[in-house]
Amino acid sequence: MSHPMDGVEVGFIKIPVSDFAKACAFYRDSLGLMEDFAVAEFGWAQYSSGSVPICLYKEGMGGGDGKPGSETGVQLRVKDARAAHKHLKAHAGELVTGDDGTITFRVTDPDGNKLQIAQSG
Repeated sequence: MSHPMDGVEVGFIKIPVSDFAKACAFYRDSLGLMEDFAVAEFGWAQYSSGSVPICLYKEGMGGGDGKPGSETGVQLRVKDARAAHKHLKAHAGELVTGDDGTITFRVTDPDGNKLQIAQSG
């Protein structure tokens, strides 16, 4: 017997921002995500990040009621965490190596939203 939610997938991840242009530049230029589209009039931008896109939304413009400046729960995977940390040093916390060999660090976007960058060990 199948369940009505069989095959459910994550459609996208939303991150609230206050300065749309500044946030778009950070995700596109600093994080190097491919910008699929950004529409300032609607306060919505979408970035390719593997199979689940990351979407930015301007608070109060229909994308949701989230407040910028929180832990997003987003983890981005990279091949070389040390190189990514060096590249993002102005926005990055310290490198941490977990017991399983995973190297991670947190990065803060211009709105104070926190993301985790990780390299598997």
